[in-house]
Amino acid sequence: MHGHPAHPADPRLLRPDRARRERHGTPVILFLALVSLLIGAYLVYSLLRPEDF
Repeated sequence: MHGHPAHPADPRLLRPDRARRERHGTPVILFLALVSLLIGAYLVYSLLRPEDF
C-alpha cells in the first residue's frame, strides 16, 4: 500500500470486522462471568453441605 485510497471497499470491510469483534467479545465475557459465578456458587454450596456430596 503506497497511500492510494483507490480501494474504498477495504475500509468498509474492516469496519464491520472491528464492530463484530467488539460486539462478539462482550457476550463471551458475560458468558464466562456467568460460568465462573455458577462454578463459584456450586463450590460454596458443596462446602456448606458436604453431606450431600
